[in-house]
Amino acid sequence: MSTLITIIIAVGIGIYIYLRIKHQGQKYGAAKNALIAKYTFPKLDRDSKEKVEMVTIDMLSQGRFSDPIDRLKSMSERERYGFYAMAMAHSGIEPLLGNERWSYVENPFVALINAEMYINNARNYLKKNYNIDISIE
Repeated sequence: MSTLITIIIAVGIGIYIYLRIKHQGQKYGAAKNALIAKYTFPKLDRDSKEKVEMVTIDMLSQGRFSDPIDRLKSMSERERYGFYAMAMAHSGIEPLLGNERWSYVENPFVALINAEMYINNARNYLKKNYNIDISIE
C-alpha cells in the first residue's frame, strides 16, 4: 500500500513539474514573440501591416469581444504585439530577425500576465544575440 502511495505522489510531483515548465515556456515564448513582433511589425510593408491587423481583429472577434477593433486599440503594448506575433505566424510572416521563429503561444493575454521577468530575459537574449535593445510596456 505504501508503494502505491509513493507512486501516486511521485506521479503528482512529475505532473506538477511538467506543468510548471510548460507554463514558464509559454511566458518566455510570449515575451520573446512580443519583442520580436515589435521589431518586425514596423518594417513590414503597408499591405502586410494591414493583413496582420485584420488577422488580429479576426482572432479577437473569435474570442467573443463585442468590439474587437476597439479592444485592439485599447490593448497594452505587450498584448498588442503578442497578438501581432500570433497573427504574423498565422499569416506566414516570418520574424525579420536572424533565424528566429515564432513560438507557439495559446493565449498572449494570459501568457503575458506578470511576465516582466520573462520579458527582461527575452530582451537580454535579443541584446546579446542581435545587438538590439527592444523594450515593451
